[in-house]
Amino acid sequence: VDIGRGSVRLVILNLSRNVVYGTKEDTGEVHPEEAFADRLCALILRSIEESGVDTAKLVGIGIAMPGLIEQETGHVLFSPDFDWNDIPLQSWLQRKLPYPVLVENANRALALAESDDTQSTGKQAGNSALCVNIGHGIGAALVQDGRLYYGSSGTSGEIGHITVSKDGPLCACGNSGCLEAMASGDAIAQQARDAVRSGIPTALRTLCEHSLENINAKMVFDAAAVGDMVALSIVDKATDYIGIGLAMAINILDPDRIVLCGGLTKNGPAFFDRVVKSTSKRQMRQAGRHVTISVGKKGDYGTAIGAALIIPYNGWRVPALQHLY
Repeated sequence: VDIGRGSVRLVILNLSRNVVYGTKEDTGEVHPEEAFADRLCALILRSIEESGVDTAKLVGIGIAMPGLIEQETGHVLFSPDFDWNDIPLQSWLQRKLPYPVLVENANRALALAESDDTQSTGKQAGNSALCVNIGHGIGAALVQDGRLYYGSSGTSGEIGHITVSKDGPLCACGNSGCLEAMASGDAIAQQARDAVRSGIPTALRTLCEHSLENINAKMVFDAAAVGDMVALSIVDKATDYIGIGLAMAINILDPDRIVLCGGLTKNGPAFFDRVVKSTSKRQMRQAGRHVTISVGKKGDYGTAIGAALIIPYNGWRVPALQHLY
């Protein structure tokens, strides 16, 4: 299960890692939190029934959501996307669902999916892969030798909350000038709204049909594609900031691969080429000289697929799943 800001996506995988069922539904209201957990349980049970899968063969349920997740307990420590603090999501779901449940950070789930190459090669692809998810927000996760890297307190991967502009706008995390506040899909849309509101001539005013609420990142990229100078400026600045963040990661981590995922990657060369150019310009000479940068291949359901992979990957956290090892 992938709990996203706009939608909840669910897939069922067999042990060959093939998707045998998939569906999605609007996320809806996430407060009060326990009421949302109840709705989520109902959706999961309904989806399992609709899938026609033999429930006796269901091994467990992996849940992926944005935020800081305590690895041992599946406790949501903080989720700025949902404005959640100290939420025992795994415990709530486990009490209501008749299957073992594991909750994990969404970026780590996505990284598991994008780094998993067992279907074709029987092993993990590459020694180290940094998966960077660039959509409404920006997050990342590192897979090293087939294992997720958590860090000493389990909070690694928060690339979206490195400061890239000390006088930048306030971020949802409480800091100012974070990469996410400067270059995420939400940030791009907000910058475009501010430009239209200021009265600067731009095609965005017509594209949004004079309603600021209609502006999203895709609209900004579309306007940039036809030469709108305001949109081009916003896109250039955002992709430059993303390149700065990736160059920092390369200088520090020196990964084999960087895999870019998320909604902004759907903008093709207008996004990818700009990001690669900015990254190569910013990274230290000779640093990361072997790194490759590519776009993820798992699509919109990649995080949900990764959530299913959490079960065999982290089954040791649940006694009922230890037979997997």
